[in-house]
Amino acid sequence: MKRIVLFIVICTLSRMTVTAQNGPLKFQDNPLVFYGQDGHWEARQDAFSNLVWKSYSTQYFMINDTYFLQNGNVGIGIPAPTAKLQVAGNIVASELVVLNDPGNNTTPYLSGLTIYNRGASGNSYGWKWQTASVGGGFGVYPNSMELWEYPDVDNSNNCCRGRLKIAKSTGVNVYPQAVVIDGNGNLALGGYTDAGNNTLSVNGSVGIGTNNAQGYRLAVVGSMIAERIKVKSQASWPDFVFHHGYKLPSLATLENYIKENQHLPEIPSAAEVQENGIDVGEMNRKLLQKVEELTLYIIDLQKQVNELKKNQHQDK
Repeated sequence: MKRIVLFIVICTLSRMTVTAQNGPLKFQDNPLVFYGQDGHWEARQDAFSNLVWKSYSTQYFMINDTYFLQNGNVGIGIPAPTAKLQVAGNIVASELVVLNDPGNNTTPYLSGLTIYNRGASGNSYGWKWQTASVGGGFGVYPNSMELWEYPDVDNSNNCCRGRLKIAKSTGVNVYPQAVVIDGNGNLALGGYTDAGNNTLSVNGSVGIGTNNAQGYRLAVVGSMIAERIKVKSQASWPDFVFHHGYKLPSLATLENYIKENQHLPEIPSAAEVQENGIDVGEMNRKLLQKVEELTLYIIDLQKQVNELKKNQHQDK
């Protein structure tokens, strides 16, 4: 009979307090509350069925809706963290790592997205957003920002298959495949030199209307118009025609050459021009040489005319 009464008493209790050697231990239903020594911490279930485990003075450590604080922040469902995580929305990631200075000039490669501060000095210092060692990325540095794509194999000799860099005009490290826009309005393709203001710099060939420059720096299919063109010739200018000792061909020799070849000596034929075009600078040089030779012929003819006039005057 005593056992039955004891069981009924225990089952009808709504609250039980147990005092241990080191302080109170209290259980309470609706909600279930557990107090530790001197009531300094609490474990219970809240009205939303979340497990709450915290300091009784509310300086939080909660589990299901997360928060932690004091003051390592955290949050997730928030109550009050302002950073070291926070969230309250959706985050889904297979791999996302954010690192501040993983080591001097080191690169942590992951299969997902990595955001990191490389920790190097100078222009290499800055934040990078990167996908894997063979993916692409975006970087922000003190003097520049850039987009790039890594090739299938990453090494020092084969770094970047494509790169776009926007930078100020000095201290810019550029790979050969890069496109650079600098602070002076310069655009560089395939290499960079601080060339002044508003300059287009191309390390290679430019084709306009064609993708086959045939070894030339600039290839244009179609017409061009310009107010001024300056050709800086590397060949000697033909003043040598007027030097003492220049062997001017006789008019008879010149006549025979023209009859045989149908063009002037040292001037390309129509067929050659049609096939190969002309070098503007070289052609101007050769035409000037012919004008100077023609001038010598005229001077010589004038001397002959003067001599004939003199002889004619003497015969009278």
